[in-house]
Amino acid sequence: MHTNSNGRWCCDDQKRKKRSSSSSSSSSSSSSAAAAAAGFLHGPGPRLSRGAKKAASSLGRYDVKNGRRANDFRTFGWFSGFSSKKSNEEEEGGEEGKEEDDATTTTKKKSEEESIVETKGIAIPVLLNNIPHTREIRQFFYKDISEAIISAVIVQKKTRVKAKIEFPEMNTEGDVFRAGTLLEMVRTIATDLARNGKRVKLCVQGSMGTGVFQGLPLSLAGISRLIDLMDWEDDVVDKISNGAIGKEHAKDDEDVFILISPQNIVGYSVLPYMEEMMERVGPNRAMILLNPKLGDIQSAGNVMSIRGRAGRMEFEQSWEQIYHFRLLYRKPYFFPIYGALRKSCASMNSGEWELYKRFGKRDDEYYQLMKVYDKNKEPNPDELTKVIWGKMK
Repeated sequence: MHTNSNGRWCCDDQKRKKRSSSSSSSSSSSSSAAAAAAGFLHGPGPRLSRGAKKAASSLGRYDVKNGRRANDFRTFGWFSGFSSKKSNEEEEGGEEGKEEDDATTTTKKKSEEESIVETKGIAIPVLLNNIPHTREIRQFFYKDISEAIISAVIVQKKTRVKAKIEFPEMNTEGDVFRAGTLLEMVRTIATDLARNGKRVKLCVQGSMGTGVFQGLPLSLAGISRLIDLMDWEDDVVDKISNGAIGKEHAKDDEDVFILISPQNIVGYSVLPYMEEMMERVGPNRAMILLNPKLGDIQSAGNVMSIRGRAGRMEFEQSWEQIYHFRLLYRKPYFFPIYGALRKSCASMNSGEWELYKRFGKRDDEYYQLMKVYDKNKEPNPDELTKVIWGKMK
């Protein structure tokens, strides 16, 4: 009995020892958690046991999943008055690194700018591959070409001139050609001429050929009809009229004739109609070719063949180029844009050819004038390639 009693008391003693040892371990865990919290504030701190990690995790001071200390302890109220010296040093180091990167970028950009020819150009709109264009971009090109035409016809009294403009919405070779942009540009040009005291005739070529072979360029389909439906300002409505290309459409009381995109088609040439109209108009009244395409188109009807080619080329070259703008690509693709070629008789470079190169991407995009060429000679593709994709000498 005594044995049983002593044995029972011995078991109770063992239980009491276990309870005291567990309480001491929990207190050591709490002290470890406190030490861990102190370590977060004052340095690396001691190595945490598993229990201490869980205790710290319950306080939000330890990332158990990733096995590391929490990064931000200022979010907790009782640590809001402290800051980590190490984090401040990292922030200072990050700022210094950012300043060094900015200095390197500035130096690199300056070295690029030093290699560029220092000439004056215009600020060409950016993001021209975004279709449809914004109204501001369209208005820029309308104003640019209109100023060149006014300078040539009104100021310089030129009578046989041509202008070419091919930003994406005006490029008939692409799939984003917009007839509305063409008509808006014609409206701007005609209105500016009329406000300078000129009576303007808008001429769109009619269908050429006979029978089933009668046709019209796709880019001009419906243009004449749309011009008839256009509304004009009250001060110019009586000075602008619509017609076609041909001698019967040139009247004596008209001063300026704008031929809208005259072009040859397979089997038929528009040049005979233009020559007849030129004779009727005479040398003292102005004729403007807007985006002409007068190159030969081979066909089986012995039209625009080798015979007479020299005369056709001479006729095309007899028109003075007063304005030119087109973007530069790696053909046959229309993306990305590498640069632009421009000429304007109203520019500060006196009608010389201006070659621009595109730099940057998206928000940092801009065009820089790289080189200026003689106004009487358009730079050839080899020259464009050397400047845009190669190195300048």
